[in-house]
Amino acid sequence: MGTCERLRQAGAYRDGELPAQERLSFEAHLAGCAECRAECAQLAAISRLLTTAQVPDISQEAIERLHEEAVAAPGRGVLKLAERLIAAAAVITVACGGWLWRGPSVSEPALAGEADWQQAAVTLNVEAVSSDAQQLAQWMVEGLTTENGNEQD
Repeated sequence: MGTCERLRQAGAYRDGELPAQERLSFEAHLAGCAECRAECAQLAAISRLLTTAQVPDISQEAIERLHEEAVAAPGRGVLKLAERLIAAAAVITVACGGWLWRGPSVSEPALAGEADWQQAAVTLNVEAVSSDAQQLAQWMVEGLTTENGNEQD
């Protein structure tokens, strides 16, 4: 980066974006600042290069694909974020399930005066869950076979 404080104005001057008073002031500054003159010359060379460059021929199909990709790009970031949040939720669920399944340790005695129903309400009954899961799976299989007309007599 240059040392001149007004160097950042060179682009706006080149593009004709400076108000009249600032433009006149910058032109007076250019007479005495080699750094700003060099920057303006470089910007002019880049402009010439860009205006003389040949634009490649792109098929209409390629243009349409580019437009589709540009429209779809913002959604991809949201999907990646959603995937990461779902993965984090799964890890937390598994960790909490393990903690609940483990139950209170020997070093963590039940609170004095805690009712049995309160302790039972937070204790995971693995056998009941397993049995419920089996019943649910069986019900789903039966429902799918009936819907698809695959019911066997």
